Amino acid sequence: MKFLKSTLLIFFVFTMSCTQDSDEIITQEKASDIITISSKKGLIITTPVTHDRFEKSLQWLSFLVVKTVMSNTNAQATLISKLNGNNTILIKDLISDGIPDNDSFKQAFTNQLLNSIQLKPEGPIHGMQTPPRPITSCTSCTGREIYDMFIDLIVNDNCIELYFPEGLVTKFTSMTSTSHPLTTANYNEGIKHSLDSNGTINTMYVTVTPAYVFNKFLNDIVVVARPYRPNMILPITDPCSYKEYPGIDFTDFLEQ
Repeated sequence: MKFLKSTLLIFFVFTMSCTQDSDEIITQEKASDIITISSKKGLIITTPVTHDRFEKSLQWLSFLVVKTVMSNTNAQATLISKLNGNNTILIKDLISDGIPDNDSFKQAFTNQLLNSIQLKPEGPIHGMQTPPRPITSCTSCTGREIYDMFIDLIVNDNCIELYFPEGLVTKFTSMTSTSHPLTTANYNEGIKHSLDSNGTINTMYVTVTPAYVFNKFLNDIVVVARPYRPNMILPITDPCSYKEYPGIDFTDFLEQ
């Protein structure tokens, strides 16, 4: 089920100005199996063609969670309260149908996702880098329908939790979003979010390692979106079994 629905999502539609008189998206395939997608919209992002789509959805989820927390103090307070001193929380406990629509975090996250889906930058965006966004191949779908598809993917078709290696506090200088690499590697690409003097959130790519996470001088909060596999025997058809990732303990990633 989760793989069927995930094929409806196309995860990478950010672009950079290549010419001033063309809106067409140009795709160039490199010998290193890298694709560059570009147009006059202002952004450039390169990604391996074979990059796991599930990891892309995890990266996007983590990115939006950080944007939500940094831009909305009520959402931040709600998340801290629901964490209740722990460093993990299931995403379904934050944005599923069982959570009231007026919940501070769910409401702010919903707005962030909808705004991101509908965002169409008209020029270069300096200081802003993002992971793949969930854009559907359905040209007739509304922003809300795309939103529903993405929420269905991360809440109903998968079991996902947020992991805060150093917890979540109210005072910090920056936050970094990342995801589990879905391998046994103990590092992954992430995006650092920092506030400038004008209160604008600027982002940049970083490599997230244990040394990065536990560097006391950074005063940075790291947020990891990762699959959740309960400590019990599950049928192979259960979305939380993740039989397609044998030998991987998702809780090992970025542990001290």
